[in-house]
Amino acid sequence: MKTKVFLSDEGFGHIVRQRAVIAELLKIKPELDITLQTHQHFNFAKENIKATQFINRFNNIVWHKSANNSPDIEKMADYYSDYLKIASTYSEIESKENYDF
Repeated sequence: MKTKVFLSDEGFGHIVRQRAVIAELLKIKPELDITLQTHQHFNFAKENIKATQFINRFNNIVWHKSANNSPDIEKMADYYSDYLKIASTYSEIESKENYDF
């Protein structure tokens, strides 16, 4: 079974959590073919997660923070105001790949 896991580029918590999920999946089904996709912390993910393949590609989600690390609602609203246009190109690329899950 070919599986693809997308990791957020925001921080390291996603990597730590997905590492645990992937480890458990591999206990259940060791022959699982796992492809992991991330960009910002690609090398860290590659060194810390057991996957068959890795793709260094931006996952199309952006998080904007203010100086105190709280969400910057204004910047996020600007970025996502035309999200359907941005997402259509990204979806086109992803739809060409063949994964079961």
